Amino acid sequence: MRSDEMLNELEANFGLKDNHIKILRELQLSGALGADKLAKNTGVPLGRIYDFLNDLVESKLILKTATFPSVYSIDGFEQRVMEFMRYQTDNLIKKEQKLMDLLSEKNEVEQTVLITDKEKIAFETIKRTLESKEKKVIIKNETIPQIFYSFDEQEFIKMRNYFAKKTGDRGALFKGGADRMRIMLYRTDKETHMAGKKVHYIMDKHSMNLYLKLLKSLGKEKEKHIIKTVLSQLSKYPNVKVHVVEENMPISVMIFDDKRVFLRLVHLGSPLGVFMQSEKTAQFYTSFFNELLSRAKPAQKYLKATLATL
Repeated sequence: MRSDEMLNELEANFGLKDNHIKILRELQLSGALGADKLAKNTGVPLGRIYDFLNDLVESKLILKTATFPSVYSIDGFEQRVMEFMRYQTDNLIKKEQKLMDLLSEKNEVEQTVLITDKEKIAFETIKRTLESKEKKVIIKNETIPQIFYSFDEQEFIKMRNYFAKKTGDRGALFKGGADRMRIMLYRTDKETHMAGKKVHYIMDKHSMNLYLKLLKSLGKEKEKHIIKTVLSQLSKYPNVKVHVVEENMPISVMIFDDKRVFLRLVHLGSPLGVFMQSEKTAQFYTSFFNELLSRAKPAQKYLKATLATL
């Protein structure tokens, strides 16, 4: 079974001990349980089981109720594993950033990394977004910024799946609906937007028109509601800006703190990511971003113009 394989992987490569795995297996089998019942069923002494439970709660692999006595549960194992990976990524970022800060005191450290796996590209995007204070993004053709979705996660999932159904294989962001990685990317962007980090998107007019066309297919009332929601989010979080240019963008370009660049594109039907840590390279792409921005118009103009016709 897939869950057994994941448990074996967690124990072999992510530092979980045998007692951690026993608890996870029991919660998968029996559902929500208290510590005393878990101790009895797993054979882990009650005096020691809280240490293992606290480890699993802290690392996001299990949930704990606020009631007393506490009840522990998994509530969707694959989602718990994804949250655990996010927790691991956060910890790695903190350690890596500290080391990079020490190194950068002496000289710039340059590196280029090629990534061809879809999930690794997503995790690299999440990692670099979380570690940065500011992000500039040139959005690939037929994609939209996350702030164009509602900050209500259930609404995001419905809208993502609807867009995927309507557009088929068109557009990297529309393709595949609200799969696990898309949800994690959505949560990461939502978190950084709400935290006040500066994020500036440039998208092309074709993608804006496609987005508005898809909204129109939902019906007038739903279209009006979504546009008002997006305008409200852009007003509430002025740290997030979206501009629109005429020409299409063939690749996604993300610039982090004007020091790192991550390119994302599709080559021969397969995703490809190129991460470059180089201030010179970042300066080049920042100049390109600024040149596009000089010819761009705020996204609110298009949204308000559409709203005025409804």
